[in-house]
Amino acid sequence: MTHRSPPWLNQLPAVVTVATLIAIPFVYTERSVDPVLMPRLVALSVAVLIIGITQLLAIRCSRRGAPPLEGHVMLIVLAGYVLTVALSLTQAGNVAEGVLETTRVALMAALVVLFAIVLSREPRAFGLLARSVTVVAAAIAVIGLCQYYEVAFEGYVRDGGLANRNLLASALCLMLPFMVFVNLQGGAAWRWIATVAGALSVAVVVLSNSRATWFALVVAGVATLVVWWINVRKKQPAARSRSIRRRFGVAAIFVAVATATLFATPFVRKADQKSVLTRVASTTSFSAGSVGERLAMWQNSLAMFADDPWLGIGAGNWKLVSPAHGPMSKRLLRGDLFFQRPHNDYLWILAESGPLALLCYLTLFVSALVFCVRVLRRSRSRDDVTAATALLFGLILYMVIAFFSYPKERMVHTMLVSLMLAASLSLYGRTVTARVPSRIRGQAVLTVVAILLAAPAFLIGLVRLEAEFHTKRMLTARAQGDWTSVVREIDLVSSRWIQIDHTATPLAWHRGIANYTLGNHDTAFDDFNSALKVHPNHLHVLNNLATCYEQKGIHDSAEYYYRRALQIVPGFEETIINLAAVLYNAERYQEALSTLESIYAPLDDDRYNLYLERIRQKIDSLPPGQ
Repeated sequence: MTHRSPPWLNQLPAVVTVATLIAIPFVYTERSVDPVLMPRLVALSVAVLIIGITQLLAIRCSRRGAPPLEGHVMLIVLAGYVLTVALSLTQAGNVAEGVLETTRVALMAALVVLFAIVLSREPRAFGLLARSVTVVAAAIAVIGLCQYYEVAFEGYVRDGGLANRNLLASALCLMLPFMVFVNLQGGAAWRWIATVAGALSVAVVVLSNSRATWFALVVAGVATLVVWWINVRKKQPAARSRSIRRRFGVAAIFVAVATATLFATPFVRKADQKSVLTRVASTTSFSAGSVGERLAMWQNSLAMFADDPWLGIGAGNWKLVSPAHGPMSKRLLRGDLFFQRPHNDYLWILAESGPLALLCYLTLFVSALVFCVRVLRRSRSRDDVTAATALLFGLILYMVIAFFSYPKERMVHTMLVSLMLAASLSLYGRTVTARVPSRIRGQAVLTVVAILLAAPAFLIGLVRLEAEFHTKRMLTARAQGDWTSVVREIDLVSSRWIQIDHTATPLAWHRGIANYTLGNHDTAFDDFNSALKVHPNHLHVLNNLATCYEQKGIHDSAEYYYRRALQIVPGFEETIINLAAVLYNAERYQEALSTLESIYAPLDDDRYNLYLERIRQKIDSLPPGQ
């Protein structure tokens, strides 16, 4: 007698996947420093584990095969990407940050594998997942618009729950391909829902003033249209005119909404928001603003790659090494800005994990694009051609966005691109290759591998999330001047797995400031030395450690660390004043004067004026020739 599993069990993995797509973009907690980054990492890892377990149950109770995952090259380069990132940990100065980055990469690999298996076993699942993404996009767009006009959701995470307007715009853009698919292949009700969701999303993208997203839309739209025209225009001539009319109708609606938003923006724009035309014009300014900062960050990333051209500087360590390669912005002179990433995922991977990791990452996307093009060429199914076109559009969108931003760090973006990669793989296996069912055992092995990849992300994520709770309380206590609580909260953090806060500032530095303020100067000195080991290129760590050396009367060490700080941020006024004091105490008055005068403009600072007056008096009192 043949054992048959209940139908609901076979559909359970797809249902859990739908729940994941709907839930993850709305996971957040105000208890953590970043309300969305670590909470969504933990939530997504839990979801992946549940998908994997339900998939194993469905496979165990099923005798039904599925179209094979024939795109072996994608699976191979995906494994290569995970391994090369993990191997770069041997170069990492801060292993804790490297482990976190490696678990993120492993989680993405697990998502791709599990999504691909779900889609290959349930071909109709892609339409269901696309409708889920459409609903999520509509909700995020509504929240974003309400927050933009300050009519609702004031207590919610800003920018539609994405915490950043550029991330909001790019996330909605990555959801557009799914909305287009639903519009073209869904029923009448779903076509209207997708149209409204797409129109709202386009309006938010325009209001976001995200130049990278605008550019990505143009490039992806033109590229997809060209590829579609070359590969599809000669097939199915009877249905082609209707399909083209519908596509152009959807595009016309989106363009009309974007245009209306563009012209309406000046009448409702906030005081601190630049006009769309001003933002577009600023793109050509390569020496100032965010464009100039990005170019400086990219240059630093290439310098890091030149230092370690094989395995990189270590996963997760860009933010710790980049200051040593020179200042990236004049805004660093304030001393409260620390760049965490180069705003270019490709250079980020190259600098941290080396060229082989970047090659695997790029090959992952190129193989997916090739799968989509082959489906366009060979498939006679209108549904498959529409899906391949939408996926092609989405993958190109992601690749362009990744050149100017950091989507690989964010869980919503990772989830969406993993779904697109998996869909291209399953679509290719179902429509182009032989339709011989794959072995149940092979699916089970891949599912187990995915579970093993996701488990570390869950464990590390939990530890990091707990540490963020303590860090958030520490920062609150510091703002209130409760230095005893600052020390207590930092001592509760597991220093083995987290050593820095969200700005890459060592937690030991915060403890050092607290101990110094409490009068525990020797303990503070030890804290600053511990912080130096965690982040040897942090401006304030170097500055405060130098101050401790000066108070101990060790002038040479104080001067050394002050000058190291000025190598990282030349012109940092606090360090210049402190260095001038060291030189004055060492009776090097002329050098002290030159150091103070290197400050670009006179400061409204009592120490600056006092030191300047004393140094000049001392120089005037010296005998001629000295």
